[in-house]
Amino acid sequence: MNLDLGGRVVFVAGASRGIGLGIAETLLAEGARVAMSARGAEKLVEAHDALAQQFGADSVWSAAGDLTQTADIERVVAACESEFGPMFGAVANVGLSPSPPGFDIIDDVWDAGLEQDLNSAFRLGRAALKRMSQRRDGALVFISSIAGVDTMGSPLIYGATKAAVTHMAKALARMAGETGVRVNTIAPGNIIFPGGSWEAQQHRPARRSMGALAKARSAAGSLRDAERDRRRRRLSAEPPRELRQRRDGGRRRRSDAVRGCAVLAVQRRSPRRVRTAAAMAAGAVAGKGETQLTLISHSR
Repeated sequence: MNLDLGGRVVFVAGASRGIGLGIAETLLAEGARVAMSARGAEKLVEAHDALAQQFGADSVWSAAGDLTQTADIERVVAACESEFGPMFGAVANVGLSPSPPGFDIIDDVWDAGLEQDLNSAFRLGRAALKRMSQRRDGALVFISSIAGVDTMGSPLIYGATKAAVTHMAKALARMAGETGVRVNTIAPGNIIFPGGSWEAQQHRPARRSMGALAKARSAAGSLRDAERDRRRRRLSAEPPRELRQRRDGGRRRRSDAVRGCAVLAVQRRSPRRVRTAAAMAAGAVAGKGETQLTLISHSR
């Protein structure tokens, strides 16, 4: 890729592992200078040192903090701008909460999900937009999930908060667009990374032959998934008239007059490597988020 990010400072939350670490590495490979933050100081130091060795110490900055807390967010963001440089981009890859199945969820667990998956994203976005809008330039990217796009058996807390993040990004895009700041949302599918839950599932032994009832349920599930995919393809192929993008030579592009744009990029419901989501997020920061995956754009 060539994203023209040379020398620009991009703040990445949750950058010590998984998608966040992949985004940081991708941005550095594109020439950006990356400010990393995460809750766990030890893992963050390890990730920082590894990237600094690969891309140079001057290209990487880090500070640990609990990004569910406004005080920590303001401290880390202010330190980034004073010590490393003004942020051109910010990636709100935040949120980690217990996600029990079913609907009988106690209030404390529900509130923890809202705090970690939704409120933290808003607070980081608020801190970034206050600074970017004053400079009338920049890009804010939220990491949502395909679980917030459709009901597919994901835990209720997780799906509800990710859907709220996507809606919030669309609203913020309309608010921030007139200041020249873009707001985008990336909604990945299941991601495989070292230590993640999907990596463990890849190494599980194959299940024994299913009985007749299990086979019937599996077939019904396959039909349901196929019908969902068919509906999703139809909806993505026929967006509402006011959301259709102009095309030039078969490629999507925004009108030059429209700077604010919330993008929902949905991967298929299957495990994807970190580099896929990382490349999409880096492209969103740069405003060059062309993708072969389903893309729905909402202009302000």
